[in-house]
Amino acid sequence: MESVFDRLTKELSDAERRAMLRRIEGEQEAQMEPLRLDDAESQEPVLLEREFHELSLFARLRILLIGFFTGRGRQVVTGAFLVQRLQRSVERSTSGMVDFRRRLVSGELHQQVNRLQVAMAIFQKPLLRVLEGDKAMFYALLGELELEEVHRQLDEGIDPEVLSQAKPSAVPLEIRREMDELMEQALNGIPEDRRRMMSGHTEVLSQMGALARFPFKKILDAFPPGKDGAGAASLRMVRDPLMDLGNLLRGFRHPPSATFLEGLFLYDIQDSIPPDNQHLEAEIKDRMERASTALGVVRTLNARIPWGPLLKALSEDIQYLPSPQSGGGDWFRIYQKFWEERLARRYRLWSDRKKMEEMERSLIVLWGKERVLSVPNYRHEDFPGELFPRHALSFAAVRVLFLDVFPGRLYHALNLVMIDGKFYKKDNRQEYDRVFGRFMKCPDKVRAFEVRLRPDGEFGARMTELQRTASSGESKGLAIRDLVARMDREAQNMIVPIIEDLKAMSRLLRGILDGQGGAYDTLSNMSEIGGKGHDAFRISLQDARNVVDRSAGIIADIMDLEDKRALP
Repeated sequence: MESVFDRLTKELSDAERRAMLRRIEGEQEAQMEPLRLDDAESQEPVLLEREFHELSLFARLRILLIGFFTGRGRQVVTGAFLVQRLQRSVERSTSGMVDFRRRLVSGELHQQVNRLQVAMAIFQKPLLRVLEGDKAMFYALLGELELEEVHRQLDEGIDPEVLSQAKPSAVPLEIRREMDELMEQALNGIPEDRRRMMSGHTEVLSQMGALARFPFKKILDAFPPGKDGAGAASLRMVRDPLMDLGNLLRGFRHPPSATFLEGLFLYDIQDSIPPDNQHLEAEIKDRMERASTALGVVRTLNARIPWGPLLKALSEDIQYLPSPQSGGGDWFRIYQKFWEERLARRYRLWSDRKKMEEMERSLIVLWGKERVLSVPNYRHEDFPGELFPRHALSFAAVRVLFLDVFPGRLYHALNLVMIDGKFYKKDNRQEYDRVFGRFMKCPDKVRAFEVRLRPDGEFGARMTELQRTASSGESKGLAIRDLVARMDREAQNMIVPIIEDLKAMSRLLRGILDGQGGAYDTLSNMSEIGGKGHDAFRISLQDARNVVDRSAGIIADIMDLEDKRALP
């Protein structure tokens, strides 16, 4: 089954499309300015002793007196004094947006936060789709954009079929070991600057994800309606969520790169990537421009609000430092796991295909045929790339066995036993009659299923209808998947009983030919069947028993692998 990642990387491998993405990157990188300027002084621990001695004589005297009469100590009172001074500074720098004396926040903050919430909408759906979906595939997609050579080595340079052709004598486990070694070499070869770039993407994803999930309503709902918008809100109601928002924005200095945004938006439109570069370029450009506008809102808010001093003032802790956002270190582990699983699946596909080919060759040799012809409209090539009939080979094998091998090689000997054989045990005679009778009906069952597969049959007509319909996407895919599942159930319901009948016939024939007693005893007239041609009959029956027994085992193994194997 072709994965979303396969489809995306196939789309991106086109030279013109990659050139288009590079062009968009070049246009956008110039706008990737820092989201805020450093206020390094707010990150340094405050040395209270030094700050105390730098105060005016009057201020120091006041602190000493308050500390003496309250018993709080000089350093504690110094810290409180510095917080009050900082609060007044924040009031001035925000033009009264926060009023610590009256414990109010003006409606302008509501306006600023609301603008930020609206701006973040461009990121919210794509970010949540990554964070709550297949994050590994997103990192792999970023790797396809940022680590082109490494991606090429992993995606194109580790093919078990190519490796096995280069070493024909190698057993499958040796091929698997070589695949692991090649993967490790490719991952170890990632340049250090590219590693730092990917770590930066991981950090940005964490920061932007936290901002996209931020409950802005906790701030906005605290503001009562006013005459010209929101009125002033209680600082007590706004304080905690505002500090949470400040912590996020305070740690979010570097904007997402153009490559990160391309990967994010490509991931988001993975199910509907326009087939032509012109429409894809327009779609990505539009989203990138909206993203640039949104990041501009973040810059404006950061320029309007000095988050470092404000957080100290809100917390009433002069030593307060924002909690850093986690992220930046897990990309390699996730990226490596993605490729481990992808290459393991690639190996399973190859290994299962090899096993299937070996079992098919075993049937060809056993039956003396050139090939096991697949059945039209129940073959891999008859269906869309992401869907395959599961029991294509086992049904094709049953078809050859009962439409060709049975009438030409098995029927004569088995029918002689049916007509002339005298079983010691009545139960054996009844079982033989039942099994042989079902064998005789198998050709009709096979042909009936084939009729339903034809273009004018039940299954074929439905498939034609689905392929012609203009609809696309999930609903059409589900309808085709349901149709294939119905076909597989029909095939399975036919093949499983046939395998059991083949096994039963093998047991009956073993008893007839061995003549050693037991549950499946010999015929009382075995030496008489065939008359003068008895020796030829016995050889023919031994051949029939061999074909029946081995066919049952091989077809059963095929079905077992069909049920368990990884499909492409």
